[in-house]
Amino acid sequence: MRRLLLMGSLLLMIGLIGCSKNYTYGDFEHITHWDDILDFEDGTVLLYYYSPYCDICAAFEDTLTQHAALLSGHVPVYLANSSQVVDQGSPNFETTGVPALFILHDREFVEMVRGTRQMEETLKSYLP
Repeated sequence: MRRLLLMGSLLLMIGLIGCSKNYTYGDFEHITHWDDILDFEDGTVLLYYYSPYCDICAAFEDTLTQHAALLSGHVPVYLANSSQVVDQGSPNFETTGVPALFILHDREFVEMVRGTRQMEETLKSYLP
């Protein structure tokens, strides 16, 4: 019985991986003004800050978007294009460059995560 469950789980995972869609940053909701944070849901929200001119951001796009898709319905993930929000006021927390993942709870800054490995681990920690 245990083997049967293990095999079924393995087949399901292979099927999900094989059917995964290639997402882009454009497939996810972006904020256009830092004040948009005030409209976030209650609870935990992740905000990914990136630049279209950043090579690291471009390399991280597939990882971020796949995790954001998996988190859909569990933890909201918003994106902020630094080129679009830079002239739109400033957040109530420090931004020290891109890429960065901001964790907010009830619209309040909790933590900034830098580094692609750390950001991926943080995203995984929120998976259901």
